[in-house]
Amino acid sequence: MSNSEKSQPNASCPRCRSSTVEVLTNSPVEGAWTVFTCTTCLYAWRSTEPEENRDPDQYPMPFRLEL
Repeated sequence: MSNSEKSQPNASCPRCRSSTVEVLTNSPVEGAWTVFTCTTCLYAWRSTEPEENRDPDQYPMPFRLEL
């Protein structure tokens, strides 16, 4: 995954699948990581986290929210 791909949020939140995903902050070292947040459920994740924390289809079922 390239640094530019890492800095782009998913189309939806991994936890609640809302489309209200925003960039919360970026690394002081350009392209190292980005932190995203969902303004609906307040879940936050780094671009460098494993797929199961970033991808709505791989996020663990017991932790998903239905809104």
